[in-house]
Amino acid sequence: MSIPIPNTDPTDRLFHPSLEETAALAGHWHAGQLDQAGVPYVRHLMRVSRHLSRLFPEASMAERHAAWLHDVIEDTGITTDDLAGHGYAPEVIEIVVAVTKPPNDPRSYAERIEDLAASGQVAAMRVKIADLSDNADPARLAALPEDRAASLGKRYRAALQRLTEALERHGQAVLDEDDPDAIDHVPLSLAIEPVDYWTLTEAARLADRSVEAFVLEEAVSLAHRIVLTGSLHHVTLARDRTAKDTRSIAAFRAAGDDAASISDQAIEGVAHGLGYEAEAEALPVNDPGKRPKRSR
Repeated sequence: MSIPIPNTDPTDRLFHPSLEETAALAGHWHAGQLDQAGVPYVRHLMRVSRHLSRLFPEASMAERHAAWLHDVIEDTGITTDDLAGHGYAPEVIEIVVAVTKPPNDPRSYAERIEDLAASGQVAAMRVKIADLSDNADPARLAALPEDRAASLGKRYRAALQRLTEALERHGQAVLDEDDPDAIDHVPLSLAIEPVDYWTLTEAARLADRSVEAFVLEEAVSLAHRIVLTGSLHHVTLARDRTAKDTRSIAAFRAAGDDAASISDQAIEGVAHGLGYEAEAEALPVNDPGKRPKRSR
């Protein structure tokens, strides 16, 4: 008897925004804002997200959401109630609050960093380190006046060192930025129609994969085969199968967002593919409890 492993991802729940939706929300909430160098602020959020993945490959989904949202309370009109209203898990909101400067806070920047380091909030410290890694980037500082760049650089480097030391005391390592084995993951967002997403979900389930892993594994595998051989002669691309699959695809799209109708179309497609045409056509519409029987 197998014992089910409990789900420990607080963001994996009904109505919680996906990471792509969080990125879109963050971009919307920070729309029109510029950083100190006059660059759209959303670029900072993109880089912080990448820094988190690079420095802490094992970062939780809560941390990944918080990386995009780390400045929304401080720099926009968004509140913790707004975040909760959008479906965000308490763990995500807790991280965002931990890295946010409260209004009228009498503490200095160094004191706030010291309090965060002493808090033991590992997730918040990691998100803040990702934030500081971008703030302290020499290329970014170079866009500022020399005296301002020197002052901020000193402040950010000191904060990075303090939080890194605090993490190490909790047994958490920061991946060396110069580590030759480090992998710089590139985020990829895709817009996909609901019917196609449902199809991917079902295919991934049958392949015992998450949707993300299924798409990544299959697409990357195909891409590597194409690039390594330098030719398309050994593969058949989806665009070349369109004519053959037109009937099935059209049926799926005609079913719209009705999962039961889509399921019926999938059953019929399998039946036709295996030579069960007569039985498949005899199936009552929207009766997923019945399955075609093979004729002898």
